[in-house]
Amino acid sequence: LPVLFKVDHKSPYYNEQKKVSIFYAESWALIHYLMIGDKQAHNASFGAYLSALGQGASQDEAATKAFGDLRKLQDNLVAYIGRFTFLAFGYPAPAKIPESSLSTRMLSPAEVDAYSGGFLALHRQFEQAEPLLEESAQLDPKLALAQRNLGFLHYFRDERPDALASFAAAIALDSQDANARFLRAQLTFDDVSHTDPQIEEDLRQALALKTDFADANGLLAVYLAANNQKLPEALGLAQNAVHLQPGNFNFQLALAQVLIRVRRYDDAEALGRRVLARASDDGIRTEADQILTYVTQARDYDARMRQTQEESAARASADASAARADQAASRSDEVAARSDEAPAEKVSEPAGPAGDPNAPVLKRRGQPTDVIGVVIQVHCDGTEMEVTTRVDGRPAPLVFHAKDRKRIGYTSNVSAIHNDIDPCSELKGHRAKLIFAPSEAKWLDGELVRIEVEK
Repeated sequence: LPVLFKVDHKSPYYNEQKKVSIFYAESWALIHYLMIGDKQAHNASFGAYLSALGQGASQDEAATKAFGDLRKLQDNLVAYIGRFTFLAFGYPAPAKIPESSLSTRMLSPAEVDAYSGGFLALHRQFEQAEPLLEESAQLDPKLALAQRNLGFLHYFRDERPDALASFAAAIALDSQDANARFLRAQLTFDDVSHTDPQIEEDLRQALALKTDFADANGLLAVYLAANNQKLPEALGLAQNAVHLQPGNFNFQLALAQVLIRVRRYDDAEALGRRVLARASDDGIRTEADQILTYVTQARDYDARMRQTQEESAARASADASAARADQAASRSDEVAARSDEAPAEKVSEPAGPAGDPNAPVLKRRGQPTDVIGVVIQVHCDGTEMEVTTRVDGRPAPLVFHAKDRKRIGYTSNVSAIHNDIDPCSELKGHRAKLIFAPSEAKWLDGELVRIEVEK
């Protein structure tokens, strides 16, 4: 039984001709025992097992939790099989549906080919599917179903550019196809650009059509996090995806990515380690390892930034104290000078008003720091500006803020970009040096002082 519980799509028991019949026979006997054996006494345990799997537990964890000692379960199963008698339950057929409640119509030849080709494509019979789908598209160029199923054919054959083109054509003919919307967004995000706004539009349309579309929830969460946009919404979307499919490790890793972006490193690490412990797929395990490495890098980077900000704040405080001491010394010198010039016989008069303790004191900003990276997002709101930059060697994009973008210095080595640049519309996509001072806001990486566009 420990071996049987671990069989998956990659196991020889699932794929090899000599072993697959044994796997199916043992599986059938086990399910029969758990559902019907001993007067259905094991239904609760079987339900607990399925529930644990659904919550993301590994096969071993779920089986141990539900059935306890697997050796005892195996002994009971062997005894059950040895009876050579298996009970069966009879169930009445469902009520016949009145023909009057059904409506029919004649399918066009193009629709027949599209449905037939789509069925074959979904069952990976690609050679038979392709001519049917191509003929369908030729017979009726405005049939969205033909383009969508052509998209599936290309997608399953890993012909990704052709799949993207077919899904785009399907959406142009039928904008209310949630699956085509999602797959266009996924292909664009994976192969073309992480920042294309069409991705967000497609995913929001897909969710408007199917609110419980787990894949669309998960991808939209990753898209928003990758672009440092609407992070609270991104977190909610990732949590929705995990709630809809608790056993899906891809959604758990998507949630971990968002948790990193909102700097919840402990939660992201715990989730990554849980996936690593339970997943058997090499690709999933590799991605979980990458998430854990990313968490370590992000923690280290945040620690360095905090140290830099603390040192800058300490220098600023020392500079302010020095400025106040200089002002106080200057006032003392002025008073002493006036006293030396006054006639000796003059009766002393009340001194002038004391220095205002609330008077403004010249404060020096912390020493500026700079980074060089590619600007991937610029958001302007009134005079304020937020700039997101991807920097080589950094685990996550950096986010900088300017309270008044018109008070920032701009220079450029690019002939098409002048010093009077409009950063809201012209800065995105360029490589630039960003000079910044520490920010008090924890979610910001700095307050912008100057931007030097390099290319």
